[in-house]
Amino acid sequence: MKRRQTYTPEDLEPLLIFFAELVDEYGPVMQPWLDRFEMEYEKAKQPPPPKQADRIRAKLAAEKS
Repeated sequence: MKRRQTYTPEDLEPLLIFFAELVDEYGPVMQPWLDRFEMEYEKAKQPPPPKQADRIRAKLAAEKS
């Protein structure tokens, strides 16, 4: 199984500026690109979700207590 690459906010900042400049230069036709990268930027700022195995271990441990 191939893993998805994880981007940091710092990785996406230059792209946000680039696509904002494209919207400024070419108009609304480029807006979907900027919207997508803004969404990815916001997602990159979120903490990673807990691992599913850790969640299940915690659940099982709580049930045994």
